[in-house]
Amino acid sequence: MLSREALAPALAEAPDPELARVALSRVAQDPGARAILVAGDVLPAAVRLLGFSTAAADFLAAHPEELAALAEPRPRSPAELAAELEGDLAALGPADGLRRFRRRALLRVAARDLGGASLEEVVEEITAVAEACLGAACRLRGLSEGFAVIGLGKLGGAELNYASDVDVLFVHAGGGSGRQEGVEREAARLIRLLSEPTQEGVALRVDPTLRPGGRRGALSRSLDATLAYYEREAATWERQALIKARPVAGDPALGRELVERLADVVYPADLAPAAIDEVRRVKVRLEEYVRARGKEAVEVKRGRGGIRDVEFAVQLLQLVHGRRDERLREPGTLRALAVLAEEGYVAEEDAAALADAYRFLRRVEHRLQIVRDLQTHELPADPRALERLARSLGLARGEDL
Repeated sequence: MLSREALAPALAEAPDPELARVALSRVAQDPGARAILVAGDVLPAAVRLLGFSTAAADFLAAHPEELAALAEPRPRSPAELAAELEGDLAALGPADGLRRFRRRALLRVAARDLGGASLEEVVEEITAVAEACLGAACRLRGLSEGFAVIGLGKLGGAELNYASDVDVLFVHAGGGSGRQEGVEREAARLIRLLSEPTQEGVALRVDPTLRPGGRRGALSRSLDATLAYYEREAATWERQALIKARPVAGDPALGRELVERLADVVYPADLAPAAIDEVRRVKVRLEEYVRARGKEAVEVKRGRGGIRDVEFAVQLLQLVHGRRDERLREPGTLRALAVLAEEGYVAEEDAAALADAYRFLRRVEHRLQIVRDLQTHELPADPRALERLARSLGLARGEDL
């Protein structure tokens, strides 16, 4: 039984004690869940999570046995995650196995996150979970050789958030129409395997639209065709996106070859001033779009002084100086910012201020997404939701945000 003596202090620490109480009563209807809750340190972590995330409450009410994940929420290595996923695939089949694995793994991460884990630790494991899913999907679709998945965006930077789009670029070895059609068919099936909603949700929100040609382009291109596109046709913003390029699944040798050969495209010996102007124009257009929607002060990603401001500043400096300094060719935002400071391109105090702001904004973004497992970046207008968000960040009131 859950005693009042054990429950009262745990509820008091929850971001929303009443939400935690109601959610806990749902989950604890299961006898097995009650047994898990009274063991070890599960109760405080569970109450903290249930007092903030309705998505976690729904998951644990549907699968109370998964509460056991909170008994040992420590970080898992890529090998441990791969083994865990293989067990889920064997027990539940490809579609449900991938989805159950992802939900359980992110449940553990969210518990550590709400308990004070660092941003770097959180994004590293969220990214590792995504890479495990992509690797398994490649194997299931017979795409482990002669086909590579290149991570872009936050996947490439190893800095995914809970509900990120997983930006990918596909490349394959070999040529010919038969090879092209076969790879595209299997790549489309890979995306459906990961992204089509089932009763278990989605495994990953795979987004291949940053590929050459965008939505109208081939889903996968040969190595030579991909290189030719970026060398001759790519817009400045497409080359900027390649700062984040990193092999994440499939054939690792093929992925590394593409990224290495694209380095001269991303960091040309002579960078035209027009390229820098274009990067700035893209940023201005983005700011105008957010301002026109009235979200400038409430969107933590694209609003004024938001996450994207830090990322754009870092990437602009990488484009300018990465031609001569290969240490700057780092896909992760915080790691790149640290190198910029070490090499003297940014004053150490400025880099520290940017890094602290970035970490805080990313933590806010994570909290917003933990609530319902939805991709959102806006501060809530509801005062109670704002206070709950503030308490989850260790702040006393919503006004402190």
